Amino acid sequence: MRTSRILALAFAGALALSACGGDDDSPEDVAEDIEDAIEDGDIEELEDLEDELEDLGDDDGGGGDLPDPCELVTQEDAQGLFGEGIEAQVDGDASGSVGGGESCIWENVDNEELGTPSHLLQVAAYPGEQYYGDSIYEDEEELDIGDKAFLAPSFALGSVDLQFVKDGTTVTISYSVINIGVEEAEQVEASSKQDEVVALAEQAADRM
Repeated sequence: MRTSRILALAFAGALALSACGGDDDSPEDVAEDIEDAIEDGDIEELEDLEDELEDLGDDDGGGGDLPDPCELVTQEDAQGLFGEGIEAQVDGDASGSVGGGESCIWENVDNEELGTPSHLLQVAAYPGEQYYGDSIYEDEEELDIGDKAFLAPSFALGSVDLQFVKDGTTVTISYSVINIGVEEAEQVEASSKQDEVVALAEQAADRM
C-alpha cells in the first residue's frame, strides 16, 4: 500500500473528529504514530494503521453540491507545486467522498520508487463551517482568504496545512513530502513551499 494513502486518511480522520467532537481517538496521537512508523521505516505498522484511519474518516454522507476539489487545484497547479519536471497524478483510491465531503489527492507519478521524494497534496471541500479545524492546531496563523482562513504547522511530518471558509464551504489543503530512502541533498521539505500553498488557496477561493 502507499504511505501517501495513509497520510491522506489521517488528515481526513482528524477533520472528522474535529467536526463531530469525538474524543475516543486523538488526531495528534494517531499522527505521532504515523510519523514514528515512517521514521523507523516500519511498513507493517503503517499498514496496521490503515483500518483505524479509515474508521476515523468514515462517513455515509456525500458532498452534495460542493465544488470539485480537482478543479479548485488542478493537475497543472499540483505539478507547479511539486517542482519542475515532476508529473502529478490523481490517487484514484483516495479521491471522492471522504469524511462527509469531497476530496482530490495529487501525488507524483514515481512516488513509490525508493529514494524518490513522495509528494502528497490533498484538497478537500466540506459542507459547513463545523469542519473548520483550527481547534486541532497550535500556533496557527490567520490568513485573508475567503471569509476566514488559517495556516498551521502540520500535526505530522512538518507538512503545510491550510483551511479556509467561503460561502459556508470549508476547503482544506494539506501538502507533505515523504523522504524515505532519499539522499539528503535530494530531499524536499514541504515547509519550504508554504508561500506557494497559500497562493494555491487564494486561487482556489477565486475559483469558487
